[in-house]
Amino acid sequence: MPGETPPIVQQLIRDHRNMARLLDVLQEELEHYRQTKSADFEILSRIVDYVLNFPELRHHPREDLIFKHLKNKVPASAGPAGAILAEHREMAALTRRLSAAVYNLWHDVEMPRPWFDALAETFITTLRQHMRDEEETYFPLAVASLGSEDWQKIEAEAMAHSDDPLFGGKTDAEYQALHDRILRLAR
Repeated sequence: MPGETPPIVQQLIRDHRNMARLLDVLQEELEHYRQTKSADFEILSRIVDYVLNFPELRHHPREDLIFKHLKNKVPASAGPAGAILAEHREMAALTRRLSAAVYNLWHDVEMPRPWFDALAETFITTLRQHMRDEEETYFPLAVASLGSEDWQKIEAEAMAHSDDPLFGGKTDAEYQALHDRILRLAR
C-alpha cells in the first residue's frame, strides 16, 4: 500500500479542506467585525462550537488510531508524530479561549479589541499550520510505513466514529445556517 493513499487519510485530508473553508468564513466574519463592530455571533458561535467538538469527537480519534499503529510498527516515528498529536491538546485549549471570547463579545462583555483580534488570528494561523504539518509530515510517514493489513485494522476501528455533522451527507439542524453560509461563500 505504500504510495497509495488509504481512504481514512483521504477523509482526514477532506476534513482539513472543510476546516479551511470554515476558517475562511471565520476570517471573513472577523474582518466584517473589525470594519463595522458588528458580527453574526450565531455563525461565529457555531464555527467555534464545531471546531471545539468535531475534531475531539471524530477527527482526532482517527488520527490517534493511525498514530497508535504507526508507533507500534515504527517506534522511531513516535517523536515526530507524537509532537503533532500533542498539538491537538494545545488547539483544544486555544479553541476554548476563542469560544469564551466570542461568547463574551456576543454578550457585550468589554474586552480589548487588539487582544481579541490577536487571539482570533493566532487561532486561524495555528490551525492552518497544524493541518499543513499533518499533511506534509504525519500522513506521508504513515502512508509510507503502514501496510494494507494495518490500514484495514485502522479502518475497522475508525468505523466507531460517527459522521461529520456539518460536512457529512446530512447536515445537523444546529449547523444548517453555517453550512448554508459556507456554500454561499464558495460560489
